[in-house]
Amino acid sequence: MPRHKKPHHLALLDGSAKTNPARYAKQDRQHPEPLAEPPSYLSEAERTIYREIEATALPGLLQRSDSVCVELAAGLLCQYRDDPTGFPASKLTLLRGFFRDLGLTPDGRQRFGIAPESKHENEFDVF
Repeated sequence: MPRHKKPHHLALLDGSAKTNPARYAKQDRQHPEPLAEPPSYLSEAERTIYREIEATALPGLLQRSDSVCVELAAGLLCQYRDDPTGFPASKLTLLRGFFRDLGLTPDGRQRFGIAPESKHENEFDVF
């Protein structure tokens, strides 16, 4: 089964749309809805973490459909911050999975094709 096509807004983020414009020419260019506001039933600490995750994520990456994942990740991170020593490994694995899926880890960002910016210039590039 072939891979799903990368959505146009993600192709714009990682530069694929500029590199291969014909590949994305026929694709629907609707912009996805932004991430929803934190639900009112979350505690104040969980709402703060929800907004922290939203601010930390790559711009334009999180959509309204990611709201449930962000909500669950915020709840788990809140539990972890309340009692890090009593936090079970199984929940930590879930939290790391959410972070990877939301592009909050180096591996997650690499999956979206966004490389970290190099701060160091190679002096031998002129040769």
